[in-house]
Amino acid sequence: MLKILDAFWRAFAYALTPRVWVLTLIPLVILVVLVMTGAYFFLDPAQAWVSEALETWPWLQAGFSWLARLGFMAWQSVLATLIIAFVATPVLVVLSLLSVSLLLSTPLLDGVARRRFPNLQRLRGGSLVGSVWFLIQSTLITVLVLLITLPLWWIPPFMFVLPPLVWGWLTYRVMVFDVLADFASVQERQTLMARHRM
Repeated sequence: MLKILDAFWRAFAYALTPRVWVLTLIPLVILVVLVMTGAYFFLDPAQAWVSEALETWPWLQAGFSWLARLGFMAWQSVLATLIIAFVATPVLVVLSLLSVSLLLSTPLLDGVARRRFPNLQRLRGGSLVGSVWFLIQSTLITVLVLLITLPLWWIPPFMFVLPPLVWGWLTYRVMVFDVLADFASVQERQTLMARHRM
């Protein structure tokens, strides 16, 4: 536990340096530009397409008609927007992890290695292609877990617990791989990820 606390305060201190602020903003700016561009060009057509698809479900239309009689007129467009958001969230998470992995991880690791571990040998047990492939594999597992646990997301206790657990698991997998890919061999990386998984 002491090692975790030590790592936490050091990471917190590194996060306050100007260099890390700049490096952190670059993926964020790229992601915001991508989201704004995507929303500008694709949000309206996507909403129209999902609304048309919802109209083919008679029981949904019956529900919308009942809600309209109660005074809730815009539920079909609200549901269409929620579906788009649900589909877009995994894409945004993967894009943010990929941008952090490509643009942020290496400079941060180099900085920590120079300050704290100047003699640490780089065994390079991973590569950029391996990192992207590992991200794809982990994302597919995450999407499968999301689909399996989807009914539980509507139950109040689970809706607050499951999303952080699922996205946290994906983030931990990708970040750990990126950290160990540079400094550990393949065997060491696999052993460390298995031994310290919990």
